[in-house]
Amino acid sequence: MADPIVTAWQTHCRLSSKFWDAIPAASLECKPTAPGRSIGQMLAHIHNNRMNWLEPLAPDLARSVPKIPKEWPREPNRLADALRASGEAVEKFLARSVDAGGAMKGFRGHAANFLGYLISHESYHNGQIAIVLKQAGTPAGKQTAYALWDWRTPK
Repeated sequence: MADPIVTAWQTHCRLSSKFWDAIPAASLECKPTAPGRSIGQMLAHIHNNRMNWLEPLAPDLARSVPKIPKEWPREPNRLADALRASGEAVEKFLARSVDAGGAMKGFRGHAANFLGYLISHESYHNGQIAIVLKQAGTPAGKQTAYALWDWRTPK
């Protein structure tokens, strides 16, 4: 059985991926009513933030997952592939950190703290994305939005 820290990350990635995959490709260009990133840019930011952490913490894992250049937010399949790849790299890093007792060089605290940081950061942006979709007149369906909260173990 996987460690609870790794399982929590897997659950977060599974639920976020369902949410992100439900975003219509045309909505990736939507921006908030106040100045800010488009939905595609927010997704690229989530991926690049993961990679910004992995580059110093686990360069061996980061080397195989490139950051997203500015032109990618218009390409939903490449965004999805990048987010899956960075999610898997973070999962490997968390598992490695847990196996080493949870201590992390380069991040204050235990692997659980890092997990909390990542989930908080990404959930903040998921909330932004949901608001932008609603403002654009293409809100996430209730089933999609509620799926972000379904942290039960999948069957």
